[in-house]
Amino acid sequence: MRRITDLSGNQLTQRALDVFCRQGYYDRHLKRLHRAFRKRMNERILAEPNQVVRRFFALDTQTYQAGALDVKTKELLGLVASLVLHGLTGSPHEVRATCHPAGRWRMP
Repeated sequence: MRRITDLSGNQLTQRALDVFCRQGYYDRHLKRLHRAFRKRMNERILAEPNQVVRRFFALDTQTYQAGALDVKTKELLGLVASLVLHGLTGSPHEVRATCHPAGRWRMP
């Protein structure tokens, strides 16, 4: 009878979930799901014979090609614009992942 009226779950399960969340596994899991979803959606969108959509997707790639400004400067400006628009909601590791590919700067 106690098991039926007990509102909490198994303590071992609760502890495992607590560790899962505190150690960042849940966030990584959500990010992995988001990347997979975004990849599938991009593939579906690009599979459509819509030239306007294809040009829009190509714009992002073309924006970061070397030109009047080098690639590193463009990526840093993109990061600054993103921070201004969205605030620093990401962790420093996400900022590092954004800046590191072009080698603009590195965080310790």
